[in-house]
Amino acid sequence: MPSVAAIVVTYNPDRSVVDNILNYIDEVDSIIAVDNSEKAHSRFVSFAERRKWIYVQNGTNLGIARALNVGMKEAQKRHADYALLMDQDSRFFDAASSVSALVACMEANKSNFMVSSVVNTKGLESGKTVEGCREVEVCITSGTLLNLSLVEEVGWHREKLFIDYVDLEYALRARRSGYRIVQANRSAINHCLGNSKKVSLRWLPSYSTYTTNHSPLRRYYRLRNALYVWKEFEAFDPVWVRRNRRFFLNDIRKVLLFETDRRSKIKACYRAWKDYRNNAFGKKERV
Repeated sequence: MPSVAAIVVTYNPDRSVVDNILNYIDEVDSIIAVDNSEKAHSRFVSFAERRKWIYVQNGTNLGIARALNVGMKEAQKRHADYALLMDQDSRFFDAASSVSALVACMEANKSNFMVSSVVNTKGLESGKTVEGCREVEVCITSGTLLNLSLVEEVGWHREKLFIDYVDLEYALRARRSGYRIVQANRSAINHCLGNSKKVSLRWLPSYSTYTTNHSPLRRYYRLRNALYVWKEFEAFDPVWVRRNRRFFLNDIRKVLLFETDRRSKIKACYRAWKDYRNNAFGKKERV
């Protein structure tokens, strides 16, 4: 059986994060918790004494890309075959069947680099599952199984992006390198996207949608990194880039219609465009 190391990137974790990790700890060979918090968390240090649990403290917020790379290198040192990438707020609906489905899809084709889970699907939560695997264009980080033996050929996560679009860039780069991104239909996670809220228009009560309510700083990262990814992969996959641009513009419209602090968020978007043009990447303390 292949060895699987779960990598979870944490930031100021609370008890719920420990509960989420315990959701899948029995389905993997080791847990590598990479903590981007400024100080160590005693709860994680105590859990690190367990045989399966490795706690890596960065001492500062190095971003999701660097933390994932740290975890993947630690998994390679421990001779893991695959890395299961998880966000701290994610958990499987059925961990045993989900992880086994991810592994089965990974081993079905030697050109598979990443196998993703289905995210927030009510049908899967209620037990209405679909068999097999299907090829996809991109995937999010959380709930994704990664083939560590192919990392040297694809490369590592792009650390200059810091956060947002890190996963999309990585999946597109893997595909450009000739590898496949696959979804395991029987693997499902419950994953939070921002501070999601259902909203509707007063004058059109039949219309409803969801807003993520990301902070101005997250709006900055999303646009700056999206601009980079669109340019980098437009020649490789113009259809995906056009679709993602439309999705992004629709998201901005929802910010203007439904979200608070609109002025700061639009200002952050302008700063993102300016920094992208000036090739200014990396971490930003404020915008």
